[in-house]
This record gives sequence, structure tokens and C-alpha cells, in this order.
Amino acid sequence: MEGQIRLLIVEDEAEDYQAFEEYLKDVKEIDFIGQTDSASQALEQIKLTQPDAIILDLELEEGNGIDMLFSIKELALPYEPYIVMTTHTTDQMTLQIARDHGVGYVCSKQKKNYGPSDAIQMILRAKKYMHRKAGPLPMKVQESPRHKTLGGKEKHWLTQTKMELSYICITPKTKGCRILTDAIVEACRYDPQKLMVTKDLYPFLAKKYDIPLKNVERNIRSTIESAWKRARPEALELHCPELYCAAENRPTNGEFIQYYADKIRNG
Repeated sequence: MEGQIRLLIVEDEAEDYQAFEEYLKDVKEIDFIGQTDSASQALEQIKLTQPDAIILDLELEEGNGIDMLFSIKELALPYEPYIVMTTHTTDQMTLQIARDHGVGYVCSKQKKNYGPSDAIQMILRAKKYMHRKAGPLPMKVQESPRHKTLGGKEKHWLTQTKMELSYICITPKTKGCRILTDAIVEACRYDPQKLMVTKDLYPFLAKKYDIPLKNVERNIRSTIESAWKRARPEALELHCPELYCAAENRPTNGEFIQYYADKIRNG
């Protein structure tokens, strides 16, 4: 039916999926295009079918919802699907990460009388804000130009770096996030015993972003400083304990980059 919302469900709890399937039988405004319990299969379906909306379970049998959010961004779709996340978690930091990276609405499975109506009705209310382009669906999705040369290992490093930084309030909205992310991913390529941040990374980043060396150092330093000011002390102590001493004593650029490069490379 023309004008229907194309919906993909990513859910690994059979009972919840069956409830959605049953509920959708009476919802004519939605075209239910598929279901999977696998993050990797979901990404393939998103590339091929380009759903308008996605119901995404945070806790999947294969993969997880947070990783999927980063991977969806890497698909470089010509639009942003509306994402409703369902979850048992009540951890506010995790939920904020989800919201910062594309989730429009969170449905708590801890809620009394939890069911499919909350998620589906929210998707229907969001219909007028959905802007999938008309025309045939592409069979191949272009990669983000900035990372088109990354291999499988490097893409994993990139995804993990973005996630780790988001835990301490460094998100894509943070000025300097992109250059710090690239610094850590590039550092992962080096032998940690031989890496020299100022001689190896700064020139690489200066050339990539076409900025002076001093601006590279300043951008990274200010980004780390912002994390030490904005992140909760308990978050810093949990996610980077070796770097955290006190909120006012931030690590140097080199210490921060080396620490996260080791963490990502060995994680």
C-alpha cells in the first residue's frame, strides 16, 4: 500500500517478536518487511530494503543494539531511519549513548504491561518526520568517503573507539571528536613501543584535515579536557581507571591516545 511505513524488527526474544507480529496484523499503515535476531543480518537487510523505521532490541543473541547503531551510521544511508529501541536495561549512561547515536525512542521492557503498542504507536506518530527518498531501492550502499579505505580490522577499531569515547562524553557532537577518533584508530596500526604521537600521528592528521600541526595538538587537548570536565568521575574511573586520578588532572594527549589504542587493539 502506497505511503506505508516500511518496518524492520530486530528482536531475539521469540515471545516479544510474536507479540509484534500479531499486533501488526491490524496496523494497515505499516509494511512489515522483515525480522531477524542477528545484528549482522539486520545490517544486510537495512542495506537492501532501506526501512523507514526499525525496532531494535538492545540485547541481541548475536551482536548488540549499541554496536548496530554505529554500524548503521557507517552505511551512509541517504536518510536516517527512525529507531525505537527496546531493552531490559535501566542504566542511564547506556540509554543516553543510544539516544546520542540515533535512537528516537526507548521502550523499557521493565515497564508494567510492556507490549508492542508503545513502540508501534510511536512509529506511527513519527511518520510525518520520515524522509526516505522515493524511487527504486539501491542494491549497494556506498561507504562513508572518509573511511572508505578501512579494512575489516580498522572498521572494528573505529566502531570500538567511538563507543569507548562515548562512555566518557566524547560524542560526534563534541568538537574535536572526529580528529581524536582518527588519532586513536591510526595509533592502533603502530607497535606501541615505537609510536611517537607528535612525530607519527600529528603530521598524518594535519595532512588529512589540512590544518597546521599546532591545531591538531590543540584540538585533541581541548577534546580530552572537555571529557574531564563533562564526564562523571565514576564514569572516568570505570572506563579509563589507569588514566583517572582526579577530575582536574587530565592525561596528556599522548597518554590518552596510547591508552585507548592499547585498549581497542587488545579488546
